[in-house]
Amino acid sequence: MPGTWHPDGAIFTKDANPPKEAVAALLESGFRFIGIGRLHKYDLWFVKTMTEGFLAGTFMKIHLTQLGGNAANVIQEVRDRCRNNQEDFDSYKNSKVKAAQHMAEGNMLLYKQAKGDCDLLRTAHANNGINLPLDLEKLD
Repeated sequence: MPGTWHPDGAIFTKDANPPKEAVAALLESGFRFIGIGRLHKYDLWFVKTMTEGFLAGTFMKIHLTQLGGNAANVIQEVRDRCRNNQEDFDSYKNSKVKAAQHMAEGNMLLYKQAKGDCDLLRTAHANNGINLPLDLEKLD
């Protein structure tokens, strides 16, 4: 989301298995692998603590995921809807602000869960065949 202190980025790949070069480049750039996302088994998460510039002291998360997979589809839908609809942008922004207390306490999982408590994300998940709460055994 634009303007956040913990920005997300996405690198979309053609194939399910990400290129080794992409993983190596992220690791060499100071990102560390933190796990697999909950929307798609090929949504790999990397995070880096920013040490310079206006984002110093914050972190950036990168999704390395397959184009056309659930994670990529949700990311793109949320981005497009926030760009094109002020109400969607405000709803998502408000859920992130409300959830920020969990980040201040160092709990990313609770932050992600609380951030997802908005109509925009529920709709984006439903539009991409994801039923909430997630059944982790049925990831595509």
